[in-house]
Amino acid sequence: MSDALDVVANFIKRVAQLFTGDYMVWSNAFRQLVYVAVLLGVIPLVVITMAFGYFSGREKVEATGLRKQFEKFGKRSRIKETPVDFD
Repeated sequence: MSDALDVVANFIKRVAQLFTGDYMVWSNAFRQLVYVAVLLGVIPLVVITMAFGYFSGREKVEATGLRKQFEKFGKRSRIKETPVDFD
């Protein structure tokens, strides 16, 4: 049972048979380009997902954002803007 990559690679192989002598090179080159593109897309996705998970867990445990907001507590004014509002 063939998948979409096999179908496209076979099409490229048949077209390359008409125009070149080494048709398998073009078919395999296309396969390798698809594999590299998938790897270059999947690896950053996994790394970014792991980073979001790590920083989310770190925030739950250490509450760094809450500590930063607590330092500004009581220094803000409802009437006028202060430099604390822009930090």
